[in-house]
Amino acid sequence: MRVLVEQTREESRQWLKNLDLLAETPGSGEDNIAVTVLMGGESKDEWDEYPEHDAILIGTQDMLLSRALNRGYGMSRNRWPIHYALLNNDCLWVMDEVQLMGVGVETSAQMQAMRLKLGCMKPAHTLWMSATVDRNRMTTFDHPAPEMEGVLVLGDEDKGQPNLKKRLDAIKPLKKLHVTIDDKDYFSKVAKILVDGHSNGTLSLAVVNTVERARRLFCEVKNRVDASQSGIHVILIHSRFRPEDRKENIEWLVGKNNAGKSRVVVATQVVEAGVDVSAAKLFTEIASWPSLVQRFGRCNRYGECDDIAEVMWADASNALDSDNGRGKTDFHAPYLPLEVDSARKLLAKLNDVGINSLEEASRDFKPSQMECQVIRWRDVVDLFDTTPDLTGNDLDVSRFIRETGDTDVQIFWKKNVDEKSDYIEPVREELCSVPIGDVRRLLGKPKGAEGDESKEKPKPRKNAFTGFLRWNPLEEKFERVKDPRLLAPGQILLLGCKDGGYNKIIGWDTELVGRNKVEEWQPKNTSGGEDARTDVDSHDSDPLTYIGKAVLLETHLIDIEKEAALLADAIGLEPDKADAIKTSARWHDVGKSHPVFQGMLRNVNPDLDASQLWAKSKGKGGKYERKHFRHELASALAWLQNGASGQANADLIAYLIAAHHGKVRLSLRSLPGESQPDDGMRMVRGIKDGDELPPVPPMLPSGVKLDLSPMELGEGSWLERTLALRDDPNMGPFRLGFYEMLLRIADWKASKKERLE
Repeated sequence: MRVLVEQTREESRQWLKNLDLLAETPGSGEDNIAVTVLMGGESKDEWDEYPEHDAILIGTQDMLLSRALNRGYGMSRNRWPIHYALLNNDCLWVMDEVQLMGVGVETSAQMQAMRLKLGCMKPAHTLWMSATVDRNRMTTFDHPAPEMEGVLVLGDEDKGQPNLKKRLDAIKPLKKLHVTIDDKDYFSKVAKILVDGHSNGTLSLAVVNTVERARRLFCEVKNRVDASQSGIHVILIHSRFRPEDRKENIEWLVGKNNAGKSRVVVATQVVEAGVDVSAAKLFTEIASWPSLVQRFGRCNRYGECDDIAEVMWADASNALDSDNGRGKTDFHAPYLPLEVDSARKLLAKLNDVGINSLEEASRDFKPSQMECQVIRWRDVVDLFDTTPDLTGNDLDVSRFIRETGDTDVQIFWKKNVDEKSDYIEPVREELCSVPIGDVRRLLGKPKGAEGDESKEKPKPRKNAFTGFLRWNPLEEKFERVKDPRLLAPGQILLLGCKDGGYNKIIGWDTELVGRNKVEEWQPKNTSGGEDARTDVDSHDSDPLTYIGKAVLLETHLIDIEKEAALLADAIGLEPDKADAIKTSARWHDVGKSHPVFQGMLRNVNPDLDASQLWAKSKGKGGKYERKHFRHELASALAWLQNGASGQANADLIAYLIAAHHGKVRLSLRSLPGESQPDDGMRMVRGIKDGDELPPVPPMLPSGVKLDLSPMELGEGSWLERTLALRDDPNMGPFRLGFYEMLLRIADWKASKKERLE
């Protein structure tokens, strides 16, 4: 959860600082450790440029698990393979608050098993942490329990430590309210109880199960407080805020700079984990037992308010279906009635929910067996290929990350945007997580879709709602999202500020869409200079080409070979693989000698010497005369025809050359909209059968005529070569991804140095 991420970052940085090991930015200090947060949007601190350094990454399960599955949410698809490599090799995963992860638990266990089964570079381990974990959930088809190396729990000596003992013995009286969630006046009753029972100068915390109910209760509490002029600060916290607004609300919750002030905070499950806060009064709706245990931990946390502490809970009508235990979920959402009924029975036995009481009650808790889609070996292997299908869509991995129906997309707002707008890359601070179901409901059913359309029609808006924009990497332009069926979790959508839908007090709300104006996020501080590796999510673009200065092709090939050698040495690669990385670096941009690439550079840099071959440009925005042209494919073909014969790791080198921008990998086929020549010659990714490259000494002393026969299926084809690499027991997808990552990072480093020199 996002709240846990932000607090863990601050603690990690402080610990490292105390040990004199903190790197303020990645790469600053060879032996120091940088801390990076991944929560949607591209991180700008270049953490992924330093695989040779130790690092701590902190993120939500959506952001990290999706990257480990090679489908990273909230990032350019072309960089998926880099994060995939970094998060599956030479790493320790720590899964905190496992009871909140849903199917992510099984996915994390299976991925650990796959790293052992398929092999990875250097050790990879996983640690699961929770006070209420069901250990059986880590036992999956490929990850049997005996493979777990041990369980760490508090011992008697720990429990006798004075500060901990005070927490363990803290009093938390439990009271059931005479109100149920489905009462018509539920929100006004709870608001009255919260405000009237509030103790001056303390925190009262209300935790409800859905964002919608949190908003409604917040409004009721706020109206009652405003009417009473009591001076109580009322705050709303849920997962649908932009980071800076959420951070401000969290600071009010934990009492940062406002300790001792009267506060009533209405929140969702986001406060169940990682929030170091102690409320005098706690209200909670009925939920699953593990969630309730986490919520109870937010009341009288330090044992400092034993005299006034109180925990109150509201039930929901019992809607259990005698046939399958599921029943209606309207008032139990997002929990199943079977889970809620189990918690209800345990609560009936308690009059105190202090830690000692909960430990006793939890012995009688039997977790319900949840059905979920467990990722298997074939799924993991297939996910190595990042090529979209013929419609431009990708395999949806959301079922392996969360089992909830409403997984998230990311939305950001800009002024004056439409389909003609240039590419806009959002940063994490301006992104807001929104349930994909909200977006689908706003769009309504597409024309021709089956079903009762009356249920899907969006509500009329007072102001014009122009709709959501999505970047199309094939066409390199924004387009209106018209068919909700094409939406997938993790996608980034753009709205105009006039489209509304958000304010900093209540966050995202569909009722605000078309009814308010959103303030565009503005950075407080801006750093100078361009990031030489910024990668527009496009099949055609080459951002690394435009570094602000012209660089000869010969010079760039020498520069990257040096960087590749340094990186291979720092990582400690075995000699044959280090040689393969250096050879692929030497050949990776030979294809830039192609007339299409050189013509593009000279179009934006007319002063370039046409007698020379160039790799980098001070001008930018050039367009290729052939759609979807990829110079790296020309490089790989040139290697296969002129350098590969009799060479060790020849196919690995060919793959690394082709994949060094993440756009030509396992599959080699034409993309939608790619023109085919009238003469019937083969053509793929802008490379035509028979295209000629000029001499590029010493690799191509006489040039080469490119042969596209590898795009055909069968023996010796590109697909056969790459699948053989992926499926080789001595290689496998994780190691192959690791070598791919190294060459790409060497290219980044070389380009950055060229820009700065």
